[in-house]
Amino acid sequence: MFLSLKVLSKIMNEVTYSWKMFKQILQSILRQAIKGLAQEALGGQEKGSKAKGPGKPQVDIDLKFFQKNLIPKLHKTLVTSVRQDSSAPLFNLIFAMRIALLQEKLTSKENTFFFKQLLLLKDFQDWRKTELDFVDMDQEIPKPRLLHIKRDVSRLYPEFGKKFVEKLEADLGQAFKYKDASLYIFKLFKDPKFKHLTLV
Repeated sequence: MFLSLKVLSKIMNEVTYSWKMFKQILQSILRQAIKGLAQEALGGQEKGSKAKGPGKPQVDIDLKFFQKNLIPKLHKTLVTSVRQDSSAPLFNLIFAMRIALLQEKLTSKENTFFFKQLLLLKDFQDWRKTELDFVDMDQEIPKPRLLHIKRDVSRLYPEFGKKFVEKLEADLGQAFKYKDASLYIFKLFKDPKFKHLTLV
C-alpha cells in the first residue's frame, strides 16, 4: 500500500506520507483496531459469564483481522489524504494492480506495459469516468503508436501475442480507428485461443 502511494506521488507530483509517517499511522490504526476488538470481546464475556467476572479479553491477530479490520481502515486513511477527484481513483487502480502482481495474476512486464499505455492517455487519472473516451474514437490510430503496441504485445506474449496481432490485422487491416479496435479487441479476447492474454 505504501509503494502504491509512492507510485501515485511520482505520477501526480503530489506530496504524500513518508515511510516514518506511514508507520506511525499504521501503528495507530493497529492499536485502535486491537483496542476495539478487545472491548467487544470483553463486553461479550461480561454478558456471558457475570458470575465469574470479566476475564482478560483475547484478540486473534490472524488473516481475518487484517482483511476485516486493519487493511480497510488503513486504506480509508490513505485515500482521504489525496485528492478525491483524481488521485484517489488512480491510487485504487495502482493498489489493485500491485495486488494482482503479488498474487501472480499478471507479470511485472504486463504491469509496466499497462501503466505505460495508461499514462499516454489524456486525463488518464479519470479512468473510472465511463463517460470519457480519452481519445477521439473516430480518429485513426496513429501508425507509430499502433506499431509500438503490436510490437509490445508480441513481446509480452511470445506464444499468443503474435497470433493475436496477426488476427487483428487480418480482420481490420493495417490501419483502423479506435472505435473499431475497441469493439473488435473486446470480441477477440473472448476467444479461448487468447485467454492467456490477461491484459484486456
